[in-house]
Amino acid sequence: MEVQDREKTFDDEIVRLNQKSRKQQIAEQEKAEEDAKKNHDFVQFTRNGLLKLSRLKNGLAVNIFLYLAKEMDFEAKIIISQETMAEIFEVSRMSISTAIKELVKNELVQIIKTGNASIYCLNAYVVWNTYKTNLELAKFKAVVVVSKKEQAKIKTTRMKQLSLLEKEKKTN
Repeated sequence: MEVQDREKTFDDEIVRLNQKSRKQQIAEQEKAEEDAKKNHDFVQFTRNGLLKLSRLKNGLAVNIFLYLAKEMDFEAKIIISQETMAEIFEVSRMSISTAIKELVKNELVQIIKTGNASIYCLNAYVVWNTYKTNLELAKFKAVVVVSKKEQAKIKTTRMKQLSLLEKEKKTN
């Protein structure tokens, strides 16, 4: 009888710990959701950043920066081609290239190349949309913007789906 009592006590303790753990998970999730609501749909600028932006001579550069700031993710990064930007702003790709060069020269944007794509990293000391304490992080998730014209270039191929039985037959 004594062994059964200990086992029951042990089982009860496991149930209690699981319930406590689940309550903690729920509380953490609710806090994360609350924080997300507090920090939803905003972009912040430093005064110095606004001053740099206002001194740009190329109005297209200002518009591109504002567009990138509006579309950026929480790490202030976005992948978008110059071709797509040209389509959005209804200008030539050369005009976009000139404007981007001005943004880079004025340290408002940094470009990181990854294959044929460019990751536009907005200067986090100019504009951000997350907690200021996260500025030191170097994450590279990004928002990717692809125009309809560019999507037409992507060939869609249907992949053959194999069942597990077919896979087993092929490996044996």
